[in-house]
Amino acid sequence: MSADDLAIRLVDAVSDGDVAFAKRCFSEHPEWISGEHCGDTWLGHASMSDSVEMIQFLISLGCDVNQLRKGRGSRRVLNNAIGNASIEVAQAMLEAGADANAGLPILGAVLCDRGDARERVQLLEQYGANLHVVYPFGPDSVPMTPLGLATVYGLDDVVEYLRSRGARLPSEYSPQEIAAYLGESEPIAENAPSQTGSAEQDVSPTYAAQTLAYFTEHFGPVDPLSLIEIVPSEPQVTVHFIPADASRKCVTLFTTGLAEVEMKAPDDEGAADFRHAELFLQLPADWKYREYEDPQYAWPIHWLRTIARYPVAADAWLGGPATIFDAGEPLGPGLRFDSWLLIAERKYAAHDGRTVQLYRLTPLYPEERELEDRDGIGALLRAFDKRGTPFVIDPNRRNVAM
Repeated sequence: MSADDLAIRLVDAVSDGDVAFAKRCFSEHPEWISGEHCGDTWLGHASMSDSVEMIQFLISLGCDVNQLRKGRGSRRVLNNAIGNASIEVAQAMLEAGADANAGLPILGAVLCDRGDARERVQLLEQYGANLHVVYPFGPDSVPMTPLGLATVYGLDDVVEYLRSRGARLPSEYSPQEIAAYLGESEPIAENAPSQTGSAEQDVSPTYAAQTLAYFTEHFGPVDPLSLIEIVPSEPQVTVHFIPADASRKCVTLFTTGLAEVEMKAPDDEGAADFRHAELFLQLPADWKYREYEDPQYAWPIHWLRTIARYPVAADAWLGGPATIFDAGEPLGPGLRFDSWLLIAERKYAAHDGRTVQLYRLTPLYPEERELEDRDGIGALLRAFDKRGTPFVIDPNRRNVAM
């Protein structure tokens, strides 16, 4: 066997926990101990196995348990082990001096799918892991915390434990705390009192995190893997998905990013409560919402983007409690819908005291738009109510104006 073939075989042995073979190879080729092989460090390969003996053997050879893995940014071997290998492997690394905070291994512990995520979080805590850290999450770098991540994924046992340890959702942090964690200001004490509600605060930078928390609480766990970052524009809007399940009979799509911009609402009494908003809509449970490039299924995403961009492009606002957005064209292939009804169905109070409206979008037929134009928004809403038409989008629903 050539040296190259032997090195490749050694990588497999380390990954599989074959300590006897590894000992023989390293005794014959001690120069292989340092450096990287087949795209990773030796501990990086070993972190895929459940072999505590292999981990301890490599550490005994001088492998650095805090070394960065090749091509993986700040991801260290502990991050991989805590989320994928046995908990005993992770503990062996921690006992050998692995940093419980470097590279945020707490995230791997929270998301571990081996049925013991709570125990992994507790293990990291025993070795000094910060359960209260704020970090950028997703393609739009929304501020997130371990509790927020566990909440997004619906991990009730982890949520329960983190809450028992005083952990908080991102929306429960002050802007100063978030800025400190994200490196935007001087660090603050871990248990410093929140400055929520201070008159000296700027407009909250965390509407996105608060909107995520609201939809998670009221609609269900958000699918983090289906976040869509819009091509950079103003505002930068992301569309999120909440899949249907046994208790939720529809798919929910909602935006974040729009609320970061203060819309140009009139000075009329009450209009100030409509200067910040996000959009949402609901689709049938079998809607193929992951088919982003298929016009048959992607048109709701397209219009969420378009309407979210409108207030900045037009230097305007979305309107008051109910309004109409004219598309001027069919909303999607084979559809007769050509406009949208926007209803400020929900809202929440942001921690800076401002109101964020959550507008539900419902597509309208031309005749329904004409009914609203002729008799007013109230007449249109009464027509929906009279027919018992649900607001979950049905491309084949009955026209309430006919």
